[in-house]
Amino acid sequence: MSLNTGIFEADVIKAIDEALSLFGIFHFRNNTGAIKTTRGTFVRFGFPGSADFLGICPGGKFLSVEVKRPGGRLSPTQSAWLDAVNREGGVAIWVDSVDSLEQQLRERGVIK
Repeated sequence: MSLNTGIFEADVIKAIDEALSLFGIFHFRNNTGAIKTTRGTFVRFGFPGSADFLGICPGGKFLSVEVKRPGGRLSPTQSAWLDAVNREGGVAIWVDSVDSLEQQLRERGVIK
């Protein structure tokens, strides 16, 4: 069952982008997917499951932030991506609000 909050993922993505900038974290939007060419073939881009934002934490750790709307869920490939980044020493989180972003970044020591 999906929680219908009236909040769209695009709205949360925009807010998270702005918050990462306010926190002074170098980051970029990482789009993944596929497009259909005029010849009818598909061109895939991005790494399957990779997060919505990639960046570098102060101090140099790799940062990966997956964004969901409230009530959203991770896909298995997204979960695998976050697990791999954390296992290799990076900071990988998934968030559904600026509050959850701030809380997790504080818990991981990324911001004070």
